[in-house]
Amino acid sequence: WNGKRALVLIFLITVLVMNKAYVLLVAIPALMVYMVMQSNTGKWFELGKGFWSVDKIMLKCFTLHVLFILLIAGTVYFPEKLNVPYRIAHKQSEFIKIGKETQARSYVEDTLLQPTVIDIIKKAPAAIYHTLSRPTFKQSHNTLSLLAAAENLFIAMFLFICMVFSSVSKRTLPLIVFSVGFTIWMFTLVGLTTPIIGTMVRYKIIALPFLMGGGILLFNDKAFEKKIKKLPWLGSTLKSNS
Repeated sequence: WNGKRALVLIFLITVLVMNKAYVLLVAIPALMVYMVMQSNTGKWFELGKGFWSVDKIMLKCFTLHVLFILLIAGTVYFPEKLNVPYRIAHKQSEFIKIGKETQARSYVEDTLLQPTVIDIIKKAPAAIYHTLSRPTFKQSHNTLSLLAAAENLFIAMFLFICMVFSSVSKRTLPLIVFSVGFTIWMFTLVGLTTPIIGTMVRYKIIALPFLMGGGILLFNDKAFEKKIKKLPWLGSTLKSNS
């Protein structure tokens, strides 16, 4: 990291803190992993041959994320403004109040979040799923929500294809891990705090470019093209056009 990159990073962090501090919060663990993987001392992340080498990479990434969770747990002893679990639970209660007072049509009743790391961890998987899947077509009540539901279906199909036809290299691995990590943390935060689907759709937009970008980096176009050419009706069409 040279001086120019450091100045750019400081500028971007300052902008995030001034405008969207929560984005910086969820980006920290993903950035930690990315920087270690990119650094010269992060050779323990290098891809080797066989399953166990990749497994070790995931274990190291998981360890860094756990360390960040422990740091968040330690903030419960800080004042309320710096107490992360309290701030998350308080933000959820504010959105619940807004949803009930305005009688928002997209409001979904949810259990109240306790200001503890244990409760956050318990509810994180459901929060990620809700952020990724909502709104469903059943929950859609106007044109915009129908479009959002269609977008969720497209994203799910796109990610499925990317995972089926996937390949990872030393060059793409750090960016893929960063994109997945940032998306998981962002979806967790949004799902925990936002019971109003319309608001959820707006907040999760921040993570969608990283989610789609990670899928693109994972996608093996040659394997996909080879599979497509095996289809009788589509393969003949592609050959005639080439």
